[in-house]
Amino acid sequence: MLDALEEVEAAMQEYEAQRRRQAAPFVAEERNPEAYEQSQALYRGDLATFLDVLDSQRAWIVTQQNETVARRDLALALAEVYGAVGCLGPWQE
Repeated sequence: MLDALEEVEAAMQEYEAQRRRQAAPFVAEERNPEAYEQSQALYRGDLATFLDVLDSQRAWIVTQQNETVARRDLALALAEVYGAVGCLGPWQE
């Protein structure tokens, strides 16, 4: 019984940690499109190189990827919580 409670507590702690981690990519996600648009405007005005545009685009794509990974990790952590309490969710037979 004690092992089961420890498993539930560990799963809940991991879920909470993933929720906190998930907030960071969303903040960057809001800023990267603006940086990309700004780099394009600077490029059109001959104030930046095309490499600057590509770098800002790369940063935006990496941020989107990080957001996707954070969402996946949060879903996996929630599945661990369900498993730890012995409930597999609505798909359980």
